[in-house]
Amino acid sequence: AEAEAEAENELSSRYEVTLHLGRGAYGYVKAAVRRSDGAQLAAHQLMERPESLGGGLVPREAAILQSVSHPNIVPLLDALESRRYYELVMPRHGLGMDLFEFIDRNPSLDEPLASYMFRQMASAVAYLHSRGIAHRDLKDENVILDERFCLMLIDFGAAAFVSPDRPFSVFCGTMEYCAPEILQGHPYFGPEADVWSLGVTLYTLVFGENPFFDVDETLAGVLKPQWKPSPQLSRLLRVMLQVDPKLRAGICEVERHPWTTQPVNIDCYNFEDVLPNCHSRHFMDAGAAALATAAPLAAQHPIHHQQHQHGVNQRTRTVQLSRSRIGFGFTINGQSPCMLSCIVPGSPADLAALRPGDALLARRQRRLRARPGSRRRGRCHRQVRWPAHADSGT
Repeated sequence: AEAEAEAENELSSRYEVTLHLGRGAYGYVKAAVRRSDGAQLAAHQLMERPESLGGGLVPREAAILQSVSHPNIVPLLDALESRRYYELVMPRHGLGMDLFEFIDRNPSLDEPLASYMFRQMASAVAYLHSRGIAHRDLKDENVILDERFCLMLIDFGAAAFVSPDRPFSVFCGTMEYCAPEILQGHPYFGPEADVWSLGVTLYTLVFGENPFFDVDETLAGVLKPQWKPSPQLSRLLRVMLQVDPKLRAGICEVERHPWTTQPVNIDCYNFEDVLPNCHSRHFMDAGAAALATAAPLAAQHPIHHQQHQHGVNQRTRTVQLSRSRIGFGFTINGQSPCMLSCIVPGSPADLAALRPGDALLARRQRRLRARPGSRRRGRCHRQVRWPAHADSGT
């Protein structure tokens, strides 16, 4: 209670807290509006200041966000520091929907529109790599979109500056999107692993399911799509999902690929036509309620995902209190709030590492094969960050 009061006092000069939404395993969630222009939405994240670092170091996530500027990367609007907390302020984007939710709602998606969406992700990743930054946790949950199919990359908690003579020795990301060389325990430099994760995300966007069911399938790297894509898309997926990182495409090749750059008239697409069952108010209100209770969203509103003509693939998901992605775009009582999440002591967000046995990890569900030819995948995949001493990530 004392920590929360301190954080509120620090925020009160710039932000008005409108609602306490709840508390999860590693933090509490609040809604607020910015005093200067109450109509603007933002997402707040408060991370406890690590005393072991002398109390003056801005978290790496904030430092990276402050160093980048790209239309497809969520900007850092504000970074405040109290005696014990860091406070990060990020904007709300569109309806508050992430790419996972978009895919899970069975969009009527053709390849040109998928290409238009994917090229934005590729552009953001190419920009990061050009600045010597690897995201290291690329996946559909870490991409948000608006009604014009404009995407933004979020959650830089695993991001790090890369060095050509200093490979990473630590897996930091999400298992289902993890490159084979990392699963095998080999050192990696970051950009090549990002391309693999981006390839998994592209496959999931197009086919509505993850390409690999387990570690063995990932190491084999054999793609078994539910339907035959265009030859250009097949070639792009093959070069991105090469098991050997030396043979894998670089992000510049991905960005310049004919499938990525194909002509698209985005004015021909209407969000409600692509996602006919999307009711924005219902989505945002349900999302806020789920964040408040940390209850499984699927338990409140089960969604059955129809994978084209190939049958039903049910996918359950669990809402978590994660970092940058939390609460993007939810509205409270008709207002335009921002979301505040305060990461409490002992959390992975205070620059420590996630470890097996954490309550958050215990809530993550394994992705199960629902039936031959289809997969069930949960929103919260297994995310592991091995001991911090093994890899500084700088």
